Amino acid sequence: MPPHSPPRFLPGCPPDPATLTDAFSHALVAWFRAVARDFPWRRGKDAYAVWISEVMLQQTTTTTVIPYFERFMREYPNLHSLASANDEAVLRMWEGLGYYRRCRALLAAARQLVGLGHGNVPDDPELLGSLPGMGEYTRNAVLSQAFGRAVPIIEANSRRVLARVFGLEDDASRPPCSRWLWDAAARLVPAEDSGAYNQALMELGSLVCTPAKPSCLVCPVRRWCRAAAAGMADRVPLKAPRPAITKVSSVGLALRSGGAWFLRQCPPGGRREGLWEFPHLAIGEDEPPLEKARAFLVELAPQGAELRPAGRHDHSVTRYRVSIHLFAGELDSMARVSSCRWVAPDDMEALPMSAPHRRIWKHLEAGG
Repeated sequence: MPPHSPPRFLPGCPPDPATLTDAFSHALVAWFRAVARDFPWRRGKDAYAVWISEVMLQQTTTTTVIPYFERFMREYPNLHSLASANDEAVLRMWEGLGYYRRCRALLAAARQLVGLGHGNVPDDPELLGSLPGMGEYTRNAVLSQAFGRAVPIIEANSRRVLARVFGLEDDASRPPCSRWLWDAAARLVPAEDSGAYNQALMELGSLVCTPAKPSCLVCPVRRWCRAAAAGMADRVPLKAPRPAITKVSSVGLALRSGGAWFLRQCPPGGRREGLWEFPHLAIGEDEPPLEKARAFLVELAPQGAELRPAGRHDHSVTRYRVSIHLFAGELDSMARVSSCRWVAPDDMEALPMSAPHRRIWKHLEAGG
């Protein structure tokens, strides 16, 4: 289907949000109040706490987020404490959640708000929309949950629920479909209980209206669902084809001198900006890892060192499958290289590292 063609719906499904009455939102909110899971960010309406949770929950499961959220809020309980925090300390607190741009944007936004004189996240749609990392979804989640503003949200779960309710026989993430769903959601959000309503849509998609085998028989809004009426709930919306897996090979150097490890900081602008990793270099699939590792070592430390294999370490990043061929070596002196640092074992825990390289260090410390 052409990328800009209009959304396609099931036969007999007029795409008119006005066909849903207030009973739809009432039924949804009543269901949510009865079954809502007890998440720590749902125990109040503090705008700062809502904001932190929503940023953490982007592309991350609730089960994963809970302990991170609780630790983060203990360490940085308010806007001022986050704005004044050390960058590396915040990144270390975030380590393991991935998508580190979220964390860097969070810090930048906190400092911008404090610089403008705010003590908390304000009830100001225009200002929130101008903050780093504050997209339409995050802004509206904060505004509706913390301040009761009647604004819509669309994320993976709510998008799927509304696509089925309206019988959207299309890829819901396709830009014309996504925009249509945002417009429809804006017409549906109730003037009261907007925060509960928005959370109810997400909760329904997470617990009942699941991607595969939705539990239509226990759905509180089944009577309004066009996809269920057509017996198509398990096939609507259409799923976009998954991108092909790309394999990436690299060599990594685990260099020590006097017990300290040689680490390199990820450069600005990259996905892992500000994190520390063992030096590594991408290689072609057919290139000999040891030979490339020796050449890479000469670039970093001209005095050289004997290298020994330290295992192959595999990890996945979105559609990439990355293999790091690791080689360890001892240097007689501590080479000085820009953006690199010698780190004593006792200091490794406090330094923010990407999860794959944290695992590599644990492996090496265990004698690997």
